[in-house]
Amino acid sequence: MLRIEAELLQQEGELFYYQEVLFTGIAFFLKGPLVEKVNEYHKGKLIGPYISKWLDNNADILRIDLNELDGDGEHQQAYLNEQAFTGIGYNISGGICHGESEFTNGWEGQTISFYGDGVLDSIELINDTLAEEVIFDRQGFVKEYQLNKFKVFNVKFGYIEQRLNIVKVVGDFFNEVNKNEYLLNIEVLDTLNKVKKIQLDSTLKLFSSGVDDKFIEAIMLNEELKNTNDIIISNTSLTLNSFVKIINNTKLISLWIDDSRVDMKTNLLPILKELKINNPICEIRLNNKKVL
Repeated sequence: MLRIEAELLQQEGELFYYQEVLFTGIAFFLKGPLVEKVNEYHKGKLIGPYISKWLDNNADILRIDLNELDGDGEHQQAYLNEQAFTGIGYNISGGICHGESEFTNGWEGQTISFYGDGVLDSIELINDTLAEEVIFDRQGFVKEYQLNKFKVFNVKFGYIEQRLNIVKVVGDFFNEVNKNEYLLNIEVLDTLNKVKKIQLDSTLKLFSSGVDDKFIEAIMLNEELKNTNDIIISNTSLTLNSFVKIINNTKLISLWIDDSRVDMKTNLLPILKELKINNPICEIRLNNKKVL
């Protein structure tokens, strides 16, 4: 759904057009730095005030064009007329609204961004205990998902065409996660049972200490693993046995491992050398050094 400045609309009677087509979308009415109102339209007809699915809809809240702020609200406080800004900021450029952000005392909190045609690009929602972010591709499928429960766990899942490509887990996510705390209403890879069934990309990247033996046991039961031939494993808590399982249950053309544990490096090297002998076309690296 298009999101444009209201001055780009043409009105004929009770109907509104954009580029000679009946307008369906959101229109922003600007007056100086202020966004005086935001209306929604469908097939040229005014529906009424725009109701955000995610941000504060209080009619009294201050709404502005983000370009009028001093400071970005992320690295330094954002000010409007020398006052720390609290309200909603709209990222408007070239007549198109690319995003909405909620500010409190000059600091940016929840943020929504859109592609130029109004398709949802990303959402980041935050409360006192966690931050949840999702990035979508142009077809509306999840491209990246992050959940950070402050001081408890932090996870990131990446996808290519709905196939799992990146897993980064810090902390005991699969045991500590509470589904009732989610801020976004989307499907989350939050159980090891789901890991057994998720579609996998041909490349799989595993990062950080929360990727453990239990995770590997689950992914070994995923039938899609047979199609994964390029694996990167970096600073996980995997034991030697899990590395062996990965090697024995995949048809690898590339295996890169980074592991700072001295004993693990020592024990891994002969296993990787044997893999290279048995599978000479496989490119193998251990701590960024080729295994020959």
